[in-house]
Amino acid sequence: MGFVKYSDRGYLTDKNGKEFYPVGINYVAKYACTNFWTEFREEEIHNDIVKIAELGLNAIRIPMFWGYMEPELGEYNEEIFGKFDRLLKWCQELDIYIMPWFLVGTATKDYDVPYRKGRSFFCASMVSAAANHINHFIERYISCENILCWDICDEPEFYCRQQGADQWPYDRDAVRFWVDTIYRTIKRTDANHLVTLGFGHIATENFGMHIRDMADILDTMVVTAYPNGLREESCTALRSNYFMQYHVRFNDLGKNVFTCEAPGYSNVIFSKRAVGDYFKVSLYSNLVNKSKGVLPWVFNDFEKSLWSQVPLNESTFEPFFGIVENNGDLKPSGRELKAFAKWSKDKNITDYFTADAQTAIYVPRNYYGSIENAFPDLYHTFIYLKGCQLDLDFVWEDQDLSKYRLIVISSSAGMTSGNWEVLKAYVENGGNIVWIFDERTGLSAYTNELFGIETQAVEGDFGYDTYLCCKNFGSFADGASGKLLGAERRSYLKVEAGAADVILKNVHNSSPLLTQHHLGSGNAWLVTQSLQRDLFNMETEIYMRNPLYHMLGDISLEAGITKHVVFDNCAVELGELTHMEDGNKIIIFINHDQKPQKVSVDFTGLVTMGYDIQPEMYIELEASGVYVMEVKTRDAKGLCGV
Repeated sequence: MGFVKYSDRGYLTDKNGKEFYPVGINYVAKYACTNFWTEFREEEIHNDIVKIAELGLNAIRIPMFWGYMEPELGEYNEEIFGKFDRLLKWCQELDIYIMPWFLVGTATKDYDVPYRKGRSFFCASMVSAAANHINHFIERYISCENILCWDICDEPEFYCRQQGADQWPYDRDAVRFWVDTIYRTIKRTDANHLVTLGFGHIATENFGMHIRDMADILDTMVVTAYPNGLREESCTALRSNYFMQYHVRFNDLGKNVFTCEAPGYSNVIFSKRAVGDYFKVSLYSNLVNKSKGVLPWVFNDFEKSLWSQVPLNESTFEPFFGIVENNGDLKPSGRELKAFAKWSKDKNITDYFTADAQTAIYVPRNYYGSIENAFPDLYHTFIYLKGCQLDLDFVWEDQDLSKYRLIVISSSAGMTSGNWEVLKAYVENGGNIVWIFDERTGLSAYTNELFGIETQAVEGDFGYDTYLCCKNFGSFADGASGKLLGAERRSYLKVEAGAADVILKNVHNSSPLLTQHHLGSGNAWLVTQSLQRDLFNMETEIYMRNPLYHMLGDISLEAGITKHVVFDNCAVELGELTHMEDGNKIIIFINHDQKPQKVSVDFTGLVTMGYDIQPEMYIELEASGVYVMEVKTRDAKGLCGV
């Protein structure tokens, strides 16, 4: 007997102890957009599960409706067990894992339980009710081997939409108590299975649920993320299709991460082809960004007879999230998911690892309290570093900085003098930091000493957009000039250089734009204008020409970041996976743009390391295209581009 666990290498293991990468799907029956357990059509549901297996998928995530399973407090509807047992049996026969989520919660419609009676979901009596409810169900399945994990709830942030419920931001201590109590109750009954909670957008919204609290409690972190609200553009555009991956990396806090409800998009908003392209880019990028599995939303479209009924009558996007149409045809998104499931299985993707990141984005202590500015600042920095072909982590103020060669600070929300003191010590000991100025509150008693400058003032930025290069630095040539992009940077930090070298200066006022200070064994760079600001409000083509891509790329090289594969194209993400035993590599090129890209790639680093590959090559990528290349060591044979 065996249960799903995480191996020492970070992958999930199946009942036989073998590592596997779950590629699955969320499932709700197409004939009932709310609670399909009330009308459990065995033949239809069984046929759906068979189709899921035929796609090569190995996991489903399903909602377990609180009010249906426990219509009165402490009085349970025992018929749920017979229905769940049948579903479980079908999945066992087809080697499919099940991930039930409880306390619904939200599943197209918002749900409540009648005995809440206006109480907070997070008060002691409701926490006890929720814990007892889940416990009553799971105690029958503690020996079940094909439970992927128990999911406490899906998107509890939407409890706020219930009458009398807590409003955002929730009380942080109350949420922690809620999760911790339920988690411990489950574990006392069932020590065999992993326990998680399906937050939505917890990395990019201040719901009052702190991501580090959750990582302290849960066995694994899961991601549900839809890139809404960034700007009005296609799901295949650069600034949209990195959103899920941002959540994956942000959730990586010592507990492994996988996407439990992403990718996914409605054909009400985007064409079938666009959503298919979004799936393709997201699935491979999800892997590159160290997610340990993927379960998109959702298997079926809903039947037309339901469109004008509650809740679909109001939830007008919901009918067309499926990867399968009502007539049974597989959409482009479904074809991409099927292809990825086959590819990842055929390649035994769990035999590969991604190297530890050498670069990190600094998460300021008041990230959640300043989310309106802090998230866009960090998100754009994430995209910029990816556009420089850098792998990266997020690092918090009290975490170990020493394992990184470069730390990028683009939001200083709530940073203290003590934070800057730690960063100064990191630089003196050989580290590298770059601060892209954001707010005057980021200034501290250490600013001048750390960056080798003298602060003059924080002044209004009245469109100071022309810079001059003062020395050769990476791709910037001495005497060359260029234009900054973005019209609403609002303010800049006016400084005079003391011990720092001025690399770029602003032509309009001769104030330094980029400085470098050698301090101890390391370097501190300062960008005095908030170049990451206002970048949601420009066309993608202009956005991708922002000099910050080259600036961060050049700083990373100066910081000693090693790159085995080198090219200059900010639309293309690089993934490098290495086989655990033979050292062979899978190199993945992902085009995050809606236009084709032709990339000149320098593989000299791999050649030097002993890999059998040409030192230079052109890679042609279709719009939203992915190119996968297998590269073998010289003592092996063959080279394969896919």
